[in-house]
Amino acid sequence: MVAVLNETKIDAVYSTAFKRTKNTAAPIAEVKALSVLTYEAFKESVIDSMLVKHRGETVVLVGHSNSIPWTANYLLGEKRFSDFVDSDYNNLLLISVLEKGTASVIWLNFGSPK
Repeated sequence: MVAVLNETKIDAVYSTAFKRTKNTAAPIAEVKALSVLTYEAFKESVIDSMLVKHRGETVVLVGHSNSIPWTANYLLGEKRFSDFVDSDYNNLLLISVLEKGTASVIWLNFGSPK
């Protein structure tokens, strides 16, 4: 993820409280001289707070095969993404949000092919 986002201005890095997600978030946070902030997945109020707090900023959100599609769908205002396969760690969703429900998504798949 660091190689993909290296040239991108990052304002905040969030991860769920699990060790694996924190370990995924840590390298990009370190390169950008940021701390990894913890968030609770599947909470609309948490995502809404992030939208307010980071309006106009770029945020990295590290989650799980079910929580990232859920978050994308919440931001899009429609169910466009199903859960990812648990063994697939190569997904990166770039979501631009002007307002919740009017987001756009670019879906990248990086890393080694299976």
